[in-house]
Amino acid sequence: MGLNNFSHTLDKPPSASPSKVIRLDKERYRKLLALVNDKNAMQLLAEYAQARIEIRRDQLEHTLNAERFREGQGALAELRRLLTLADEVRAGAK
Repeated sequence: MGLNNFSHTLDKPPSASPSKVIRLDKERYRKLLALVNDKNAMQLLAEYAQARIEIRRDQLEHTLNAERFREGQGALAELRRLLTLADEVRAGAK
């Protein structure tokens, strides 16, 4: 099952702000516990995220296009979330 199949709910109403915080439901977090509790898998995921962060930073440094810059910033934010995935999943599974 891919992560795209995960349902989610909004922590805030849609009109609260343009940058909505979206969380998975408790059941989905619990399914992810097997991943985040695997130290080797999480270490590999962190190494991958760090490598991709460096690539995106380099791309941001060289882009002159405002739209691509914003897209790169969003990508960096998502990659950084991978680094805190274990904490998010454990908190959401409670």
